[in-house]
Amino acid sequence: MLLENDQHSKDVIKKMLNDLGYSSIITASNVEKAEYHFKQKLNQIRLIVASDKFGGSIDFSVSRLIHQKGLELVPLILLTDEFRSQYASYRTSASRVDSVISRPFAINQLKEGLSYAHRRRAEYRNSLLIVGKEKAEIITEEIYSRERDYHWKKASMADSFAKIKLKKEELGSYLGAILVQPEYSTPELIEWLTQFKRTYQGAGTPIVFLGHDSYQMGAFRSLAECFWDKTDDLDELLNALSRRVRFGWEISEKISVIRGLIREDKIKEAGREIESGLKLDPTRWELLELGTALACKMKDIEAARKYFLSAHRTQPCSPFSYLVFTSFLADLNATEERQKWVDCALRYCPHHPQIRALSPRSESHVSSG
Repeated sequence: MLLENDQHSKDVIKKMLNDLGYSSIITASNVEKAEYHFKQKLNQIRLIVASDKFGGSIDFSVSRLIHQKGLELVPLILLTDEFRSQYASYRTSASRVDSVISRPFAINQLKEGLSYAHRRRAEYRNSLLIVGKEKAEIITEEIYSRERDYHWKKASMADSFAKIKLKKEELGSYLGAILVQPEYSTPELIEWLTQFKRTYQGAGTPIVFLGHDSYQMGAFRSLAECFWDKTDDLDELLNALSRRVRFGWEISEKISVIRGLIREDKIKEAGREIESGLKLDPTRWELLELGTALACKMKDIEAARKYFLSAHRTQPCSPFSYLVFTSFLADLNATEERQKWVDCALRYCPHHPQIRALSPRSESHVSSG
């Protein structure tokens, strides 16, 4: 949603937002029109950009609407003719404004503002919902033993479906990730998580399956963003989850750019973007998967193997990784190594048609999986 009463500025900003991937932009020139659009398009609003010429106090008028409509997860950017230093009040924790951009600005400044705004919103998503008991107690103890500046501030445990729904409502917009202990997975939970992932909050909330047993995963093969079995290395898990939440928007943008560069055969540029993304989040498996594809394209077996193994560690259920890597191994006549990963693919992606086609032995794997 764009809140601006100057038509020229409105047209310029809409063009910039279109170029950044925002195809549907709702505009309002006053608070009354904004209230109307909030009511009509509530579930479609993903970003609010407000001009200081909009009228009234942004922190009062717009923030009031955001709070009333339950849009606490949506970033709010302020556009102003003044220097940023004159808007110091908006950089306090009490302000609802997430980012301030001074006019005149180019698309790169707007993109930086978007990045900062999404990071600031992510800071509030600092609570974990842990489905289970035994591992949950260990993780909870780990969180509460941390320093104050640690991203995760709270962990709620739930060992029944009724408690899961209750805890989720209690956490509200502070919910940052959901961790599921395999023994507590039920059809009820899977259906609820499937519906939750279709919401705006759910789409940005990673689900972690606390196990690597392919027979326990079931529907979590497509539901979970991360699989983790090293409960003795909780520090690494919690840091990885923190990065996924805080840098989620930036990494998603980079992934789109990288895919485009690979399609255009711009190998060096794609490689630089992958490394840039991995500096923000070295465990983000989607980036590592693209690194695997790029290394295979460059015929670099050592790099391909490094990226593939790193991605596989936290996401063993991605068919694309297996298909790309095993195809490259076939080109190299690395029969033994290829068969090892074909067998692994059949365990973790037993129903994927292209994976099943990798080996004549696939039927036995599927029937037992």
